[in-house]
Amino acid sequence: MLVRNDAFWDMNFAVTFFAPLILMQELGRGMAERGRGVVLNISSMAAQRPVPEYAPYGVTKAALDTLSKAAGMELAGLGVRVNSVALGHVDTEALQENCGEGLTPDDVARINSPLGRAIKASEIADFCVYLASDSAAPIVGTVLTIDGGLTSGSFSFSKTFGEQSSRS
Repeated sequence: MLVRNDAFWDMNFAVTFFAPLILMQELGRGMAERGRGVVLNISSMAAQRPVPEYAPYGVTKAALDTLSKAAGMELAGLGVRVNSVALGHVDTEALQENCGEGLTPDDVARINSPLGRAIKASEIADFCVYLASDSAAPIVGTVLTIDGGLTSGSFSFSKTFGEQSSRS
């Protein structure tokens, strides 16, 4: 967590925060000149619900969310919309590798979120296509969360508590 070495923090900031910042600066200029454009930053529920031992990742995603809000306000008058999409348990190779021995992405999501399954990459893609469309024009400078209810509350605690209550 906080005792991780500086290289771990530097890598997280370089990849998760500074790379999107530089892209927004470079591509945003052209979008502003044309008077039209959409930037969608991909964030994580870790910005809202930190994961032990991965503080640098959550911190940089929180910074990216704040940057998206600020850029959304700054660029909206120039015709450029900026938003952030915070993801939960998406069934990806990375999640599959980090589930733990014998667990699948659906197992992890079933334990942690009300949806009870991992989110499909195609569901994220469909939402991002909508968010980039003219139909989503009023959505500016915000963080939209697609996490199966993971950050809505203490699901795993309430699920456990409910099981204990029913046994009493």
